[in-house]
Amino acid sequence: MAKKSLKDRLKRRRQEIKERSSGSGNIFFIKAGKTRFRILPVEDEDEDFSFEATHFYLGNVIKGVFSRASLGEDCPIQEYYEELKESGNAEDKEKAKKFPPRKKYLVPVVIYKDERGREIDTERGVCLMMLPSRTYGEVIDAYLDPDLGDFTDPVEGYDFKVTRTGTGKTDTEYTIQPMRPSALPKEFSKPVNLHKMIDAALPSKEKVQEYLEQWKETMEDGDEPEEKPRKKKGKKVRKHKGDA
Repeated sequence: MAKKSLKDRLKRRRQEIKERSSGSGNIFFIKAGKTRFRILPVEDEDEDFSFEATHFYLGNVIKGVFSRASLGEDCPIQEYYEELKESGNAEDKEKAKKFPPRKKYLVPVVIYKDERGREIDTERGVCLMMLPSRTYGEVIDAYLDPDLGDFTDPVEGYDFKVTRTGTGKTDTEYTIQPMRPSALPKEFSKPVNLHKMIDAALPSKEKVQEYLEQWKETMEDGDEPEEKPRKKKGKKVRKHKGDA
């Protein structure tokens, strides 16, 4: 078998890093600048339009990994974390503090190519979007607001525009704004099966095991948790710092 060129090997390695950056499949992460999106209706009217997922941060190389423990399944990272946390060894407990499980919120959406909501990114299609916890809280507030109501309604619902500034842990801010009611294009108005989307997007148990083994080999004493506890501040309306 012919040996692959350096360029081919680097392309493959770059793709692997890209995949590891989310530890997931078709999940959209809010980028710097403005993003307009529409949260889609789900099949069961009594079902939540969002999914609370367990997320681990495995250092600066592998980055974030969504856990299948979110679906009640076994997860090697969760098991390793619990093992270290419950250990009587102080060093193990310190290791556990490096990757505590966090709760992230995933919602089914379509993303627009433009800020005015004129063109949906059909190449990306229906995907999951990860919302920072405060932004997710403001989305819930909008849903419960009698003047705004159900944004998932395909006819009378509305889009959101989120603006992200900053890129670091301390300087990132999100501002979210509900838009005017508008009908979804027919090809995107059909309710989605959120559970199937989550199941397809989360990495397999085998893949998670690979991430864990790689992280164990490369773990550095300087690695820190993805997020640090923040001091409580006064409530802000639709503007906030990064995920808590």
